Amino acid sequence: MLCAEQFCLRVLSELDQRETDWMGCMESRDPEAVAAAYRLLGHHMQLTI
Repeated sequence: MLCAEQFCLRVLSELDQRETDWMGCMESRDPEAVAAAYRLLGHHMQLTI
């Protein structure tokens, strides 16, 4: 398998795990956890845009 293919598969796997964690946080309905997740998302967007 090419190195680029392995990298893409690894990134997809990590994204899938992050989505699972994100959905679990949102479904918890814990206001502090949801607020923290949105703050992290906001910081990430500020750094990458």
